[in-house]
Amino acid sequence: MNFTNKEKVACPNLNEIEQEALQFINANKVAYTRQMYSALRVKDKGLSLNKFRKLLQGLSQKQLIKFIPAQQDSLSAWGANKAGEK
Repeated sequence: MNFTNKEKVACPNLNEIEQEALQFINANKVAYTRQMYSALRVKDKGLSLNKFRKLLQGLSQKQLIKFIPAQQDSLSAWGANKAGEK
């Protein structure tokens, strides 16, 4: 899942949303994009679902979280990196 749009995500609460997403993933070990988007009320903070996905992809590239590809009967998800895992 790669986004071709290279523009930076602009949102006044971006750091806050990043921290909340990391806390949510670390607490739940595995989280789905839409589940987090709703639970963290990201839309109310001014970020669209696609930009939230882009933010998560950026966290994955920094190796703060990992992308878990979809399996036969499950959706793709985001998981917490174990301590020391890169």
